[in-house]
Amino acid sequence: MMRILKLSCVSSALLLSCFANAQNVSATIQFAQQLHSIDGDIHIELELTNHESKSVDLLKWATADEGISGDLFSVKRDGKEVPYLGALYKRRAPTEQDYLEILPGESVRYKIELSALYDFSAPGQYEISYNAESIHLYRNKDIQAFTSKSLPRKVSALKSNVAVTWLDGEVQVFDNDDLQTDLIFATTSYTSCSNSQKSTINSAWSSAKTMSANATSYLTGRSTSQLENSARYTTWFGDPTVRVGFLWLTKAHERVEDNFTETTDAIKNKPLSFDCSCTSSGTYAYVYPSQPYKIYFCGAFWGAPRTGTDSQAGTIIHEVSHFNAVAGTDDHAYGHSGAKQLASSDVKKAIENADSYEYFAENTPYQN
Repeated sequence: MMRILKLSCVSSALLLSCFANAQNVSATIQFAQQLHSIDGDIHIELELTNHESKSVDLLKWATADEGISGDLFSVKRDGKEVPYLGALYKRRAPTEQDYLEILPGESVRYKIELSALYDFSAPGQYEISYNAESIHLYRNKDIQAFTSKSLPRKVSALKSNVAVTWLDGEVQVFDNDDLQTDLIFATTSYTSCSNSQKSTINSAWSSAKTMSANATSYLTGRSTSQLENSARYTTWFGDPTVRVGFLWLTKAHERVEDNFTETTDAIKNKPLSFDCSCTSSGTYAYVYPSQPYKIYFCGAFWGAPRTGTDSQAGTIIHEVSHFNAVAGTDDHAYGHSGAKQLASSDVKKAIENADSYEYFAENTPYQN
């Protein structure tokens, strides 16, 4: 089957598409034990199988190889999506070491506890499936030398069957007034941060305020037709005229402008708090989208420039945009190359991608 696919590709663009769809990897999930209530943990077993005649390299971040570090599952209660409670990370673009090699015919299995990652607090019928999406999902060594940066890659997806169960239990009720009061009276705080780290954060925060405000002003000051001819906009978000949202009433650039407006407001006016305890060298920072406005800085943040590409200020913009109370962005692609390819191949994913907002705001190299 793979040979047929290769021979049917008559252009470089089609070749990329064929390779993207040629990864014959399956995903299946099942409950690790029968569940009758929400009192206990919720364990599922995920199995990934390579049906190819050669090895497949799968992004580790899309598996549980190093623990769950993203929104990898679709969880629905009575047909409605359940919010993801785990962390979202700003990472460096993946390298060879970030891929898991699955041999021909090999299966890898993981046992995963989901109640720490998704909201199972209410009773109902739950539908759970594995749903990994990323422009970096597979590493295809066969076409690495062939592909050029000008040819856009598309978002790949790996999805499983749907496991269904009924969970009983008491609904956890949260007092929204108390939550609002906590946020109103909250102040900026620093956890496990040295004085020098606090100084670095404050400088980056100041630059992030300016950078995000300038990005917002750029968008609000230009019409749709002007943005169509804007290299800065189209590089990171693609065609501004694409319709998105409910009944396709919103243009893509209007959604981007709204998201930047909310992000700028949060950076300037919300009680951000910072944690410096993470030491991972390949990670800049992470947040829990459902827990505004706390940012956890990691090892790569401290060595980044204050402004410029993958900067400290840009990292703050990236992370703040993740909060559900702000823009609710995701991580579909990492790095300049990945974000540019996303803008060329999938506008709807690009306007959801946190790195795309960061790079638009950083604007390096400069584009008008």
